[in-house]
Amino acid sequence: MNDSSLDTEVTCDPSMELDGSHMEELELRALKEHLKAIVKDIHIAVDQLLSLCLLSFDCLNTATFKDLCLSSIEDTFFTPLWSALVALFRRVHREREQLFEKNMRRFCSASPADVGIPLKLFPQDSGVLKGSYPYESAVHELKLLVHDRSPQRKLECIVRTLRLICACAEDYKCLQGDDPTPKTAAM
Repeated sequence: MNDSSLDTEVTCDPSMELDGSHMEELELRALKEHLKAIVKDIHIAVDQLLSLCLLSFDCLNTATFKDLCLSSIEDTFFTPLWSALVALFRRVHREREQLFEKNMRRFCSASPADVGIPLKLFPQDSGVLKGSYPYESAVHELKLLVHDRSPQRKLECIVRTLRLICACAEDYKCLQGDDPTPKTAAM
């Protein structure tokens, strides 16, 4: 048997042929496994680096310094990898991203009541806002999220945004003359 007849047998074998959707499914499965392995490797590497820092500098073994060390490690570690990691996450989770986009388009002109926000947490009188829009400070903070290149920094931005949302809601509730005692002061 010569090489050309072997090539013909391989390409003509119906069991070897895969349709396009099956190939996409196999590719997506492989990408998911690849992403899972990368995430695991990253977690292990960051944990090892953090452990080495804390072992090397015993005085850093406090919650505050652990967070500072982790933030420094993540900033250094993720900055060169960030765009490639985001591209891989977006490829693997394309359907979820498309569903999210569809929902965002569907709700972009919805009122606060349409998405379950009680009226007492949203100012009805636009004059009360003095030229701004509701939850403006929280929106500005959330817009900063795209500039962060590490999970720790993104989480900190989300926490700041949530605190601003609570503060705005308390302000709007107080403007309506309800109970002036803040319910979310513990946050």
